[in-house]
Amino acid sequence: MSVLVGRNAGRSNNQDERLKLNLLKLKALLDYTSDFGTDNAPSVLLQRFNKILEEDLGINRILYFFRIEEKWELLLNVNCAREDIAALDVERDLYPFTRTTIVSSNTSVGLREIDLIIPVVQGNERQAFVLLGDTNDRVRGVSPIIIHLTFAQTLTYLSYIGLRNWYEIERQNREKEMRTQLELASSLQRSLVIRPDRLPKLRGVKIATLYRPFYEVGGDFFDLLVLNDEELMFCVSDVSGKGIPAALITANYKAHFKAQSLSGVPLDTIVRKLNDLMLDVAQESSAFITTFIGRYNRRTKLLEYVNMGHNAPLLYNMRSGEMKLLTSSTTALAMVDVLSDFEVSRVEMTDDTMLFCYTDGVSEWRVAGKEKSGIDFLENFIQLYRDPRALVDAVVARMDHEEFLGLRETFDDISIVALKFSPNEDE
Repeated sequence: MSVLVGRNAGRSNNQDERLKLNLLKLKALLDYTSDFGTDNAPSVLLQRFNKILEEDLGINRILYFFRIEEKWELLLNVNCAREDIAALDVERDLYPFTRTTIVSSNTSVGLREIDLIIPVVQGNERQAFVLLGDTNDRVRGVSPIIIHLTFAQTLTYLSYIGLRNWYEIERQNREKEMRTQLELASSLQRSLVIRPDRLPKLRGVKIATLYRPFYEVGGDFFDLLVLNDEELMFCVSDVSGKGIPAALITANYKAHFKAQSLSGVPLDTIVRKLNDLMLDVAQESSAFITTFIGRYNRRTKLLEYVNMGHNAPLLYNMRSGEMKLLTSSTTALAMVDVLSDFEVSRVEMTDDTMLFCYTDGVSEWRVAGKEKSGIDFLENFIQLYRDPRALVDAVVARMDHEEFLGLRETFDDISIVALKFSPNEDE
């Protein structure tokens, strides 16, 4: 009878131990998940993950691979040799495991100290891998990895949820911050662009403009300045790159362009000075600026210009029908320390003449993924319209219609400046 009592007592003790262990596991899970909604960084979550497995359960070889924005990161390494980790390729060695798997010690070089692989898979996408091993091979009895296998799976899935939530919140915060920065940059850039109702006025010159960034902010820029009763200074430019860096360089260029334009020095001196100034601004980003700079004097009826690697504007004599492309004569701004010798070109305006300046978004587009380019349609329109506003509106309407029909996919900023010179208006 005493033997039966002893057996029952032993069985009761084992049940008590299992109950205590299960309660311990349950409490560990509750404690672990209670902080998921707080600002705990991954390091805190991983530290607790390690403590539960290593200190509480005796599983003391751990690797935790986690995919962050399509890149695999090793977030946790406990007691695994560096050479084994270096030999391990996640996609090659771990992708075949889509279910929790006990592996043999000779599976591969990188997995030779690993006994269990727990994958986290969503749909068909591998999101994380937890690798566990037992360093206490000489201790008799069942490995804690086998004893606690189901619990280790549950803890892995919960840890993944906590980590994924943290990274998702961080991603959202970065996107929010980026949106805020873009809104500020967009507001800054809008302030740099001359509104159509505030275009400068000079007798004998009519002006129409358009600005349409591809993103919230862009690298296109134009400016027009009436220097005195006789002279108009203008430029149409394109900063390499897009987004905030391009917008900041654009803001610098506007300030320098205005300052140099008002200096009253010859146009070639202005260009060289602008190159020196923009080199200092753009050197860190390796950006450059293609630009067309012109200065028109209504008294002398002379247009001076320099094209620095920019799209060639179209100059159309409305009386003779002559069409001329004002092609580049030197390299873009901020590309070289010292500009090579170049000449300032000059055209005398004896008749009503239309000048159409534009950036890449007008002359380059895609159709079904293939890039196209051309200015034939610009040449046709410039011959049809004698008013710059009507000309710009017609060009834009044509581009928008082609985009609606799927014949044009714009992938760059769009800027247009059209100027009609009427040199005989005063006569």
